[in-house]
Amino acid sequence: MGKKASAIARKALALAWLIGSMGFAHRVRAGSFSVDPVHISLPEGQRATSLTIRNSGSAPVSIRAEALSWSQVDGDDHYGPTDNVIVSPPIFTVAAGATQLVRVGLKARNRDPAYRLILQEIPTQKAIPGEVQVVLRLNLPIYLAPRGGKPNVSWSAWLSADGTITVAGRNGGSAYEQVTQLAAEQEGKILPISKQMGVILPGSWRRWTSRTPLALRPGEPIALDIKTPNGETQARIPLELR
Repeated sequence: MGKKASAIARKALALAWLIGSMGFAHRVRAGSFSVDPVHISLPEGQRATSLTIRNSGSAPVSIRAEALSWSQVDGDDHYGPTDNVIVSPPIFTVAAGATQLVRVGLKARNRDPAYRLILQEIPTQKAIPGEVQVVLRLNLPIYLAPRGGKPNVSWSAWLSADGTITVAGRNGGSAYEQVTQLAAEQEGKILPISKQMGVILPGSWRRWTSRTPLALRPGEPIALDIKTPNGETQARIPLELR
């Protein structure tokens, strides 16, 4: 499944969950647009790119586009305002079955390794009794890729008194690392930690946490299995107690 198809599938699953949680008391009306590409990269020497918004629905859809700064503090993602990324047009309407080209550009290449692009559907003003309108919101990465850049991730893990295991990846390289799945093994006990995709930005660290039903032993090493889009690697690291 391609990246574009994966994004559409994730939206469909989220919508299906929402509909199921509502029961049958309301009808649901949702916008339908897709983005290509969903992975935005600006290599060194390039300061602008474009993406295509496609409206596959039967009615016009209005969208607001906004760029945010992206950093990682204490292992978590943090977004904030930025004036270094220009998005044009910032607000637009795509007719049913039509497409819209959106340009994304940098004022300057600074030390920030990445940004986020938020595409938020603007709800229509016409409220229909007995109907719930679901608006789509896409959060896409914008990576500034240095020439020859590579990630260099070191791993650590610790166990808390409440049984929570935390795995942290610290990226000392010059490019981001995308992690799609994490699992740990100790003395034949296999613990899935996360199947949620996460990115470790260069010069930053990110953490994953999981409540473990297994009696893991702090002070003893664990075998960490790390899956990325480029393959699978293993790291043998000590399990600390914090």
